[in-house]
Amino acid sequence: MGSFGDESTGKIVGQNLINAGCDILFVAAGGSGNGVFTAAKESGKALVIGCDVDQWNDGINGDKNIILTSVLKVMGPNDKKILESISAGTFKGGNYLLKADTNSTGYVKAKAHNQLSASSITAIDAAYEKVKSGEIVPASNFGGFAPKDFKVK
Repeated sequence: MGSFGDESTGKIVGQNLINAGCDILFVAAGGSGNGVFTAAKESGKALVIGCDVDQWNDGINGDKNIILTSVLKVMGPNDKKILESISAGTFKGGNYLLKADTNSTGYVKAKAHNQLSASSITAIDAAYEKVKSGEIVPASNFGGFAPKDFKVK
C-alpha cells in the first residue's frame, strides 16, 4: 500500500511515467505529488496539472513553470451556504456530493497561472457547461467499467 505523504515514491512514479512517454501528469496525490513535481522539474519536459488549489507557485522551475493548470475544489460558496444555515438555525448535518452543478469544481484559467491556449480554455469551458447541465455525465468509480474495458476512439 502506498501513501499520499511519500514524496520519494511520488518522484519514482513520476519519473517512470515520464520515461514511459507521459508529457502531462495529473497529480492528485497529496504530499506524494511533491515528488512528482520534482520528477517533472528534473525532466525538463513534463508538465503537471495541479490539484485542489492553484499550484502555480509550486511549479516554478527557474524561469519556467511545470504547471499546465490546476483543478480546483471551490469551497467558498459552500462554506457560505453552511454558515448561513447555521446562522438561520436550519443547518442539518449530512454527506453532500459537491459537483460541477453546484459550482464546487473548476480550474485555473487566470493568464499568469496556466499555460493553456485560448482555444483550450474555450473547449474546456464548453465541456464543463455540458457537465454542469447533465448533458455529459462523468463516470463515477469508472461507471461500472474496469480500466481494461476502456477504449480509445
